Amino acid sequence: ARTFSKAHGLAGLRVGYGIAPGRVADYAERVRFPVSVNLAAQVAATASMFAREKVEARAEFAIRERGRLQGAFGAAGLDFIPSQGNFVMVRFGAGEFEKSGILVREGEALGYPGWSRVTVGNSDENDRVIGAVS
Repeated sequence: ARTFSKAHGLAGLRVGYGIAPGRVADYAERVRFPVSVNLAAQVAATASMFAREKVEARAEFAIRERGRLQGAFGAAGLDFIPSQGNFVMVRFGAGEFEKSGILVREGEALGYPGWSRVTVGNSDENDRVIGAVS
């Protein structure tokens, strides 16, 4: 399964796709949510597939910034879960981030009390996160 949320810049449109063997695809079709992707989201997803250079640049940026966050967490002596996604789980309470004006998802809801889910942001946002843990 692939999402168009991050690298394609279409978060919120709920667009993605999956590739599977016929038997699995048939089952997925039977249990999928009955509402389809709206036309605007379809048009945006189609257009983004022709913007390969922009998509690749966004992906490279996210990978680089995720590495920078993970490096800062490690340098600060914080436990974190290495990620291949657009976020990093770090053992640093959401309340500590809030003191620096940074909103993150509390790990408690994800089964990780005392942890936070930090989304990879733009360079300035990531600098603020790094400053909060340093």
